[in-house]
Amino acid sequence: MGLVLTTQNPADLDYKGLTNAGTWFIGKLQTDRDKMRVLEGLEDVNTSTGAASARSYFDRLISSLDKRVFILHNVHQDQPVVFMTRWAMSYLRGPLTKSQIRILMEPYKEQLAATTARHPVGEGEPTLVATVQTALPQTESGFSSSPPRLRSDIPQYFLQVDTPLERAVRGEERHRGVLLEPTRKQKAYQPAILGWATVHFQDPRRKVAHSEEHCYLLAVPEDLAWVDWRKGRVALGKDDLLDYNANARTYGKCRQLIQSFEQALGTTKCREIHENVIFGRYYNTADVKEGYPSFVRDKGFEKCGLPPGIGARIAARIIIEDMEKSR
Repeated sequence: MGLVLTTQNPADLDYKGLTNAGTWFIGKLQTDRDKMRVLEGLEDVNTSTGAASARSYFDRLISSLDKRVFILHNVHQDQPVVFMTRWAMSYLRGPLTKSQIRILMEPYKEQLAATTARHPVGEGEPTLVATVQTALPQTESGFSSSPPRLRSDIPQYFLQVDTPLERAVRGEERHRGVLLEPTRKQKAYQPAILGWATVHFQDPRRKVAHSEEHCYLLAVPEDLAWVDWRKGRVALGKDDLLDYNANARTYGKCRQLIQSFEQALGTTKCREIHENVIFGRYYNTADVKEGYPSFVRDKGFEKCGLPPGIGARIAARIIIEDMEKSR
């Protein structure tokens, strides 16, 4: 049986518990009291296992730890291992100012105003949520290789095709009334109207609160002024829809970020940045005897903040430029 014990206050732990721990993960300690308790436990463990006392070594090693850097000490190993946790990249930039919120909400307000003007609420009859332009001409002999171009205020999605070829052929045979022998397969998308709504049920007196999502998918009718949504109820999830235009825009901005970063630093590889940009040499931080202490002594953690800072400034510039173009 194994036990995992985690604490932010090592001084509160009984020394018997510390001496029975076989594997240690030690991070940055804020107080000398906590560090002394950990050192006492490590010294007792090393003595009980027959290993030589290394109190002064652990003292220096723990004192040199920075944020997100940890020591892995196994009583069955001769030397500890120093490692760093991975970065978790986040594009959230903190509290937004009122002017920034106004910029972000402007396209949504314009879209809401345009939709309300075209379709007043309260008429009591189901209406078309957004007009759909006529798709590119399609014939039985072939389809267009590009999707139809719609207005920017009309969202366009693609439903992933997961029907096996054999089932699709059988269904087409039943529809045409003839046997088919397909020689090749190719995806063909047909235009349709998608409606998505969330219905809320709430009764505070009965303590009932329930929400349901309803999805409707209909072929484009000849008369766009009337759509009977009751005939198009389908079971779809939002994960089934693909927004290729949004993906293409995102990938393009990512390529722009990488190219600008390479122009600024000459490379995106950590080792080359160490050697050619920051230090003039490479530090092997996995080497706890020489590499890591040298890295800490030469203020590696402070200096290594340069590349992420440059990347963040480039990303912010790209995002701001894109927002200004879309205004």
